[in-house]
Amino acid sequence: MSKEIKNNDQDNASIKPGKTDFALALKVSDRVELESIMLVDCHCRQLCFIKAEARAFNINYSAESSMDTEAKRIIVLAKFKWEGFEADTKEKKQFATIEASFLLMYKVPDLEGINHENVEMFGNLNGIYNAWPYWREFLQNNISRMCLPSLTVPVFRLFPPKKEEATAEKKEDVVTVQEQS
Repeated sequence: MSKEIKNNDQDNASIKPGKTDFALALKVSDRVELESIMLVDCHCRQLCFIKAEARAFNINYSAESSMDTEAKRIIVLAKFKWEGFEADTKEKKQFATIEASFLLMYKVPDLEGINHENVEMFGNLNGIYNAWPYWREFLQNNISRMCLPSLTVPVFRLFPPKKEEATAEKKEDVVTVQEQS
């Protein structure tokens, strides 16, 4: 499962209800204990300099999950990619990319009744959710080191905020997550 966040500034990221079977992931999440999160791959590239106020960005993320039945572990590879674009041009001119992959290892004392579908959905939900704070810190730190305009990465939510919580002036800033084909 791969998702994309498109936004001219930020508010929060979420998974759309109806696109995800939370019951599949819940069967795993009730049993696991997070053992470790480690950065296993990263890449940063600045293509050109931009004005601070003229920017837009996309964040893509995906997860690959597997189960090690012998070691009683679930392993999730959470991949993230940020692309910065100049917002005031007719064509979206990309000015930078930052990518990172995190390996998450979960200990599972009992694997009975857990199948590949459960593990995949768990990785797509919990894996991304657990890696998101590490991704936010990595992204914000590298944006600063690259002397790019500052950015506060959106909060990741498993559910979008309720409509009444979004104020009239904030509605255009709400981040949507779309499935990629």
